[in-house]
Amino acid sequence: MKTRVGASGPKVRADVEIEWSSALKFGYEVESSVASLYGSAIRAQIEEAAARYGNPGLHLRCVDSGALPFTWAGRLDAAFQMALGLENPLPEGPKRTPRRDRRRRSRLYVPASSPKLILNAPVSGADALVFDLEDAVAPEEKQEALHLLAYTLRDVSFGDAEIMVRVNAGETGLKEIRLLAHSGVDLFVLPKVEEANQVAAAVAVLEEAGGESLIFPLIESATGVEASYAIAKAPRVAVMSLGMEDYLSEIGARRTESQAESEWVQGRVLNAAVAAGVDPLASVVAGLDRDVVEEYAVRAKLRGWRGVGCIHPAQIPLIHQAFLPSAEELRWARRIVVAFEQARTGAIQAENQMVDRPVVDRALRILAAEESR
Repeated sequence: MKTRVGASGPKVRADVEIEWSSALKFGYEVESSVASLYGSAIRAQIEEAAARYGNPGLHLRCVDSGALPFTWAGRLDAAFQMALGLENPLPEGPKRTPRRDRRRRSRLYVPASSPKLILNAPVSGADALVFDLEDAVAPEEKQEALHLLAYTLRDVSFGDAEIMVRVNAGETGLKEIRLLAHSGVDLFVLPKVEEANQVAAAVAVLEEAGGESLIFPLIESATGVEASYAIAKAPRVAVMSLGMEDYLSEIGARRTESQAESEWVQGRVLNAAVAAGVDPLASVVAGLDRDVVEEYAVRAKLRGWRGVGCIHPAQIPLIHQAFLPSAEELRWARRIVVAFEQARTGAIQAENQMVDRPVVDRALRILAAEESR
């Protein structure tokens, strides 16, 4: 049975490890690198948390590496609930109104178990932040990561970034959606989606809880690819992406820089998303080499993907630059819009091409991207 949450050690920053054991009455000891400055505040937070649980017969040993109050709150809540075998509701976060029409050039994956990386997320500049409860979190840390994430979303401001949470597959993920339904999540990312019924199950949980979040299915298998259009058409789906590594592993292929092994499947998933009226987002870019990131992002934009997944903040400005319209694109877009507005007809001849509403819409998207740089 697990008897501790959090982490400590010479390389740990901004976290606290809390170990518990049975005792005749509640008590605690604290070892903190910031005790001289914040010792009294730390003790007050521990005692307040213990009082909410009736000062149970537990002794806590806390080793602090400069954890902020939201981390202390998440770790303490997890420790008390796990020690006492409870499943109390998680705290509610700020009220947010999820939107389909968001700019999603970059989405940064952040392990929900790492306070240090969470603290860097607000200044990353990413259009969206994906707090990961799935692959980035060890199985024995998932429960405490859920508590840390709930207090993070309650107490930390992430500015204009869209908030996404990647839950686990199956019943575990549905439970996480239920617990986080009022935590201020814009989109729940569902891994390993292979049929529309999986989306329907998540939506049912949200509706029962009164949550307004949208859904982001990840297609990660051959079965999922075949069902991608039905999945994209399911209720509340706003975006869709391809989980490249899992898909290629299943079919026995290896990811290469040329992407020849995935051209077909990328087109299939992208087309399904666009046909269903949802945003197609490219897979995570692998590696940190500047040229590799730039080439991947440029290629994603040319194919029609609306954005790229990232694993490091250094990738974000390169991706954003790649998604800006070129000077040639801007000149083309301005001429198209002007010609269409002057003609005031359903279709015209301009720039050596037939210009109708879809062409004008593309030109308007290019100009909008330039205005929002």
